[in-house]
Amino acid sequence: MQNFILYGRPECHLCDALQNELEALQSEHRFSFDWVDVDEDAALELKYGFFVPVLMYEGHKVCHYYLDQEALLKILS
Repeated sequence: MQNFILYGRPECHLCDALQNELEALQSEHRFSFDWVDVDEDAALELKYGFFVPVLMYEGHKVCHYYLDQEALLKILS
Protein backbone atom coordinates (compact mmCIF):
# COMPACT_ATOMS: atom_id res chain seq x y z
CA MET A 1 0.00 0.00 0.00
CA GLN A 2 1.33 3.42 -0.93
CA ASN A 3 1.80 5.89 1.92
CA PHE A 4 1.82 9.64 1.36
CA ILE A 5 2.74 12.53 3.64
CA LEU A 6 0.50 15.56 3.82
CA TYR A 7 2.28 18.59 5.21
CA GLY A 8 -0.05 21.25 6.54
CA ARG A 9 -1.06 23.29 9.53
CA PRO A 10 -4.10 23.57 11.76
CA GLU A 11 -6.82 26.03 10.80
CA CYS A 12 -5.75 26.07 7.15
CA HIS A 13 -8.78 25.80 4.86
CA LEU A 14 -6.69 24.51 1.93
CA CYS A 15 -5.14 21.86 4.19
CA ASP A 16 -8.57 20.77 5.41
CA ALA A 17 -9.91 20.61 1.86
CA LEU A 18 -7.01 18.51 0.55
CA GLN A 19 -7.24 16.17 3.54
CA ASN A 20 -10.98 15.72 2.97
CA GLU A 21 -10.42 14.93 -0.71
CA LEU A 22 -7.79 12.33 0.16
CA GLU A 23 -10.07 10.73 2.72
CA ALA A 24 -12.88 10.55 0.15
CA LEU A 25 -10.58 8.87 -2.37
CA GLN A 26 -9.56 6.24 0.18
CA SER A 27 -12.97 4.60 -0.24
CA GLU A 28 -12.09 3.85 -3.88
CA HIS A 29 -8.30 3.45 -3.75
CA ARG A 30 -6.03 1.71 -1.31
CA PHE A 31 -3.51 4.17 0.16
CA SER A 32 -2.70 5.88 3.42
CA PHE A 33 -1.33 9.25 4.37
CA ASP A 34 0.26 10.78 7.42
CA TRP A 35 -0.59 14.35 8.34
CA VAL A 36 2.39 16.41 9.56
CA ASP A 37 2.02 19.84 11.16
CA VAL A 38 4.80 21.99 9.68
CA ASP A 39 4.51 24.46 12.55
CA GLU A 40 5.89 21.86 14.96
CA ASP A 41 9.25 21.65 13.19
CA ALA A 42 11.25 24.77 12.30
CA ALA A 43 12.92 23.10 9.32
CA LEU A 44 9.59 21.94 7.88
CA GLU A 45 8.03 25.34 8.45
CA LEU A 46 10.91 26.98 6.59
CA LYS A 47 10.71 24.46 3.74
CA TYR A 48 6.92 24.19 3.31
CA GLY A 49 5.45 27.06 5.31
CA PHE A 50 4.20 29.16 2.38
CA PHE A 51 3.23 26.17 0.23
CA VAL A 52 0.94 24.15 2.51
CA PRO A 53 -0.70 21.88 1.99
CA VAL A 54 1.94 19.79 0.28
CA LEU A 55 1.36 16.15 -0.62
CA MET A 56 4.54 14.08 -0.90
CA TYR A 57 5.24 10.54 -2.03
CA GLU A 58 8.63 8.88 -1.59
CA GLY A 59 10.33 12.26 -1.24
CA HIS A 60 8.69 13.77 -4.33
CA LYS A 61 6.03 16.46 -4.39
CA VAL A 62 2.74 15.23 -5.82
CA CYS A 63 0.98 18.59 -5.48
CA HIS A 64 0.54 21.62 -3.27
CA TYR A 65 -2.37 23.92 -2.43
CA TYR A 66 -4.90 21.77 -4.35
CA LEU A 67 -5.16 18.06 -5.02
CA ASP A 68 -3.79 16.99 -8.39
CA GLN A 69 -6.00 13.93 -8.69
CA GLU A 70 -4.44 12.88 -11.99
CA ALA A 71 -0.94 12.82 -10.45
CA LEU A 72 -2.22 10.92 -7.40
CA LEU A 73 -4.05 8.32 -9.48
CA LYS A 74 -0.98 7.83 -11.66
CA ILE A 75 0.98 6.85 -8.56
CA LEU A 76 -1.81 4.59 -7.34
CA SER A 77 -2.17 2.70 -10.61
